[in-house]
Amino acid sequence: MRWRSKRSDDDFAAEIRTHLELEADELRRQGVPEREARDAAHRAFGNVTSTRERFYDSQRIRWLPRQLASDLRQAASRLLRQRVFAIAMMLTMALGIGANLSVFLIADAALFQSGPLKNLERIVVLKNAGGTYSGSRDSRVVPDLLDLERDSGMFEAVASYAHGAGNLVGANGAERVAVTLATPDFFNVLHFAPTAGRSFLASERIPQNANAAIISDALWHRDFGAAQNVIGRQLHLSGKSYDIVGVMPPEFQFPGETDVWIPLTVPFDISQVSLLRIALIETIVARLKPEVSRRQAQLSIDAMSAMISPGSVRRGEDDRVTGESFRSHLEHGNRDGIALLASMALLVLLIAIANASNLVMARASARLDEIRLRVALGATPKRICQQLMSEPLLLTFVGGGTGLIIAYWFTQAMVATGTLPRSELGEVHFGIYLAALAIGISVFGGALAGGASAVILSRQAHLPPSSVRGGSSRMSLNARRYILGVQIAVSFALLVGASLVIRSLATLLDHDAEMPSDTWTAEMSLPPATYTNGVIRSKFAGDLLDRIRMIPGVRNAAIIDNLPLGGGAEVSLPVRISESKVASTEPKSIQVDLEVVSPGYFQTMGVRVERGREFREADGFGAPLVALISEDMMTRYWPRANPVGATVTLEGDPRPRTIVGVVRGVRSYSLEQKVIPQVYFPYSQSPTTYFAVVASVTMDADRITPAIRHAVSGLDDRVPVFKVRTFGQVRRDSVVPQRSRAMLLGAFGFLALILSTIGVYGAAAYQVAQRQLDIGIRRALGATTLQVFRGVLVETLVPVVFGILGGACIAVALGEVMGHVLYGIGPYDPATFVIVCVGLSAVAIAASSIPAWRATQITPDLAIRSE
Repeated sequence: MRWRSKRSDDDFAAEIRTHLELEADELRRQGVPEREARDAAHRAFGNVTSTRERFYDSQRIRWLPRQLASDLRQAASRLLRQRVFAIAMMLTMALGIGANLSVFLIADAALFQSGPLKNLERIVVLKNAGGTYSGSRDSRVVPDLLDLERDSGMFEAVASYAHGAGNLVGANGAERVAVTLATPDFFNVLHFAPTAGRSFLASERIPQNANAAIISDALWHRDFGAAQNVIGRQLHLSGKSYDIVGVMPPEFQFPGETDVWIPLTVPFDISQVSLLRIALIETIVARLKPEVSRRQAQLSIDAMSAMISPGSVRRGEDDRVTGESFRSHLEHGNRDGIALLASMALLVLLIAIANASNLVMARASARLDEIRLRVALGATPKRICQQLMSEPLLLTFVGGGTGLIIAYWFTQAMVATGTLPRSELGEVHFGIYLAALAIGISVFGGALAGGASAVILSRQAHLPPSSVRGGSSRMSLNARRYILGVQIAVSFALLVGASLVIRSLATLLDHDAEMPSDTWTAEMSLPPATYTNGVIRSKFAGDLLDRIRMIPGVRNAAIIDNLPLGGGAEVSLPVRISESKVASTEPKSIQVDLEVVSPGYFQTMGVRVERGREFREADGFGAPLVALISEDMMTRYWPRANPVGATVTLEGDPRPRTIVGVVRGVRSYSLEQKVIPQVYFPYSQSPTTYFAVVASVTMDADRITPAIRHAVSGLDDRVPVFKVRTFGQVRRDSVVPQRSRAMLLGAFGFLALILSTIGVYGAAAYQVAQRQLDIGIRRALGATTLQVFRGVLVETLVPVVFGILGGACIAVALGEVMGHVLYGIGPYDPATFVIVCVGLSAVAIAASSIPAWRATQITPDLAIRSE
């Protein structure tokens, strides 16, 4: 018989199978038993395929591409006939690969992409061991900015910047814009220059010359219509006028989304603090010279630190200045969250591969007769493995392409909805690296998913047919149990991680839950240059509250300088306290959260007054100075006394303030913050330029914002109103990182649960399908329905139990990673472990109960016919 080289293996196998059947029929007619007839047919035609396989082996280099193309073509043909299997495996791998690609995109944007900033390895941030290297010149430990510029030969340029906000009065009226104060070399350090105009001059660091401004490309288009003559025009910012000297390129908005850059003066001008509403916490950055390493620069900084200028005091080891990588500084603690997401995504991939392995093994087991026929005809183990691997590799490649689409859609949706907020660290970037990663994960997943079945089936193919019943074997069943156990273990660990993060978020949201979520808030800032004293500020605030209270549907309104959960004015000041009306002689330096509120604030926000009274309208300018303190402060400093009537005296204010009441403590910064001692002053006695209005209303939400804006513009159209939202939105905004993490991990956990359910169901269904004859025999011997049901259930749940135990060990091992992102709950919380254990067990029982019920419907005659 002559075989054409282009003949496909399927055609060859079909023709050989026909000859085998004819030969076997002839032998049976001669009285030869069926099995002996089949074995004789195998021997008769074995030499044909052996010759052909040897020919392929001798020409493997020449024929390998043709073999591969033939295998893939045959695999595609077979998969088209098994659409359910193909779709199930493709989607399984697509979800696992898509999850990992999504995390790669997030990690790349958060940790490795720096947006427009380039060559970050040469930039260092100078920090104290205890925090950012910042503060006023009088309190700074040398070397300070001027020392570094003058004496250090390590840096090409040194600069300092501070980020905040200001009021801009432009073509669109009053608006709040992001402002960055920067020393002249700021743009040199970052290697950026304006596209129009110039950078800051060295002379503009002097306060009397600091009237220059550089604007962003977005502001240039928004407020100036991209006018070409913008250079030299006036910019009215927070009551001051600046000359526009430059326009930055569109891609540069660092830090954050800055609209305006103005000079940071040296020594620092206290008026700039009011401009930004910050404590002038600036960051010092420096660009190393090409020949200088970070270690050399650190040695130079240490030497300069030892030369303390007269009058300076070294405060301890926390004041040692270190040079940190600028990229690490920009991460803002993202590494812990990214590491957790990456761990969870890898676990999802392992679950998907385990599920795919079970699917492939079930599919390959059904082809055992065909594989044993190929072996009998002379196919080599390598050729068998190559054919067995063609289907999973093809499906995982298709799944990888689908996963790439899923990752693109998922990440874009996360950014568009604000679940993954845009940051200064870089944009989500889709490129060749992502495609290469998708290919790599596809090859890895396909090799793992198909490798186990290829090894097991190639070994089974060389065993006598009588040793394998129904196309399966004990080896195959054990392998499927191990894979199911691994799948359950990984699912358990991922579900524990997701549950811990979700419970941590729930714990956060429980804090201060009694504060009304439907109270509306609006923030505003008075221009310091216009509202120069407390009398003018207090009159504006009083008139504004009168106007807002007159709006139909407003029940009450009040003012606070720092909205709860929006960032308070936390300062560390020596506070002299007393247990009576006579001040104590020794001041105690305590950390306090200082807030300024108007009468009616605590009632509007639902904050209880535990002792004494709230502020009254009589506690105004010229009245005796009063204060309220938080319950936490009372417990800490007046544990056995009533603080009402005692006094507190803050540094810089020699007049004591009488405590008239105690209120429940609230968190000013975030829900993660512990409640710290709080002191409240009446707004009319300490009026500020920045404050928020809180209002309890019954009107429609779409009427609130226009009504508040109209009330403010009626008093002064130069005062911008921004962040108009309910307090419930303020609470949600304060936990954006935690909510994003919980949503992502919750999605991973749900995906793991779905894949595990499919895996358990598939394992039980395959077990029932392969053991129909055994079940039929047991029913014929008198096995009851309950016994059959219980047998299938127990055999399926054994690997589930061991998987849960293994998953608990994995979850404990991941505890250190989890501990960095949890609040109010530990990484080894017993309740979470128990809940996940019970839930996953219930899902496994439900998933395996359906095939177990089907097993009870098998009768002896049905089992015999199926064989």
